[in-house]
Amino acid sequence: SGSFSVLHLVTTSQAQYYPQAQIALRRNFSTLPALLSGYKSGIVSGTVFEDEEGQGKFRKGLPELAGLEVILDNTQRTETDAHGFYIFRRVAEGQHSVEVRFQSSKPFWFTGPSKFVTNINQERNIGIRFAAAELVGYLKNDAGSGVEGAHVLVAGKNQRLDTQSDAGGRFSVTGLSAGEYDVTIDPNSLPAGYMADSLKPQRISIENGTLGNVNFLLTAFRSLRGQVTTYDTIPGKYVPAPGVPVELGPLARRTTTNSAGKFDFQDLPAGEFTLIVGTEDAKVIRSVSLSPEPGSVRVDIKLAHP
Repeated sequence: SGSFSVLHLVTTSQAQYYPQAQIALRRNFSTLPALLSGYKSGIVSGTVFEDEEGQGKFRKGLPELAGLEVILDNTQRTETDAHGFYIFRRVAEGQHSVEVRFQSSKPFWFTGPSKFVTNINQERNIGIRFAAAELVGYLKNDAGSGVEGAHVLVAGKNQRLDTQSDAGGRFSVTGLSAGEYDVTIDPNSLPAGYMADSLKPQRISIENGTLGNVNFLLTAFRSLRGQVTTYDTIPGKYVPAPGVPVELGPLARRTTTNSAGKFDFQDLPAGEFTLIVGTEDAKVIRSVSLSPEPGSVRVDIKLAHP
């Protein structure tokens, strides 16, 4: 405020004028200034952003979210500006609670806590992730059993993620943006006993908010082998029996023993089978079970007659 006045004095000799001017300044404080009170104050601030990367960390280039309500200590309220920035000034020293309230017609989640405790002069950024695409797949063998521990690479234009198949052969990747992805199984990560030649990369196109599905099928190595022997009375012991017919039913797979009396069936499916060895004069029938996992079963047969 300001004022101006003139003092007019009249004496017996002459009149005198004395001009006077006054300027006054006044400042209102909502709280006692720290200079007088000895208490420290500061600001609570940060940025609310769309966390496209799902890492919970803000960096330049990520979209900021404007117009979101931010509450300090359940008493003070503000909104984020056009750059997603919020600030509370003249906040007393100590811990304060901050809460972000957000509503959207699209599914979303916070990549960090939406309500947290902070100290003054510490920038706290809050990420919000909108529901993106998800990829779910299965890696199974020819018997329908899951293959565990395989490394799966999901590669798109701007994303490259790794995952691993569980005990049921299931693998999943969340937080994908819409687009096309190549899904590849690392053959070096497969358990022993599987043929990786059929594991070609698969390309899949997914949209936001949708669930993409991809399946891989592996062929397991299964074999049945053994040796057929017959009793020879001259040396008085069992000796290899060459040329003996061997049949595996119900697959109708047939072979004959070699010079060492051995037989071998390869590339077999899982299940229950019947092994028929010999002719009508000397025939042996055995039940054989092959598990869904890769493996080799050995069955040795002794014929009663040459």
